[in-house]
Amino acid sequence: NEHLRQMQRDIVNSFRSFFPSISLTDKELEFHPHITVAYRDLDYRIFREAWEEYREKNFDADFEVDNFSLLQHDQKQWNIIATRVLE
Repeated sequence: NEHLRQMQRDIVNSFRSFFPSISLTDKELEFHPHITVAYRDLDYRIFREAWEEYREKNFDADFEVDNFSLLQHDQKQWNIIATRVLE
């Protein structure tokens, strides 16, 4: 969605203006909007069953979003470090 890509570009530009001394790597600039269906705590056997069920299915949905959060991973979990309400 072009709106998401523009929002990501705006966030990066804003970050760069507020923190010009911090360099961002290409990996940090990658943008892959997604929904996580299963995570690493899913048993491998169960994952294989779920993969067989869902790997060929498409997901297409529209929904409203009124805020977004910036997350940071601490090697164990994702933590919300900031939330922005969309106008």
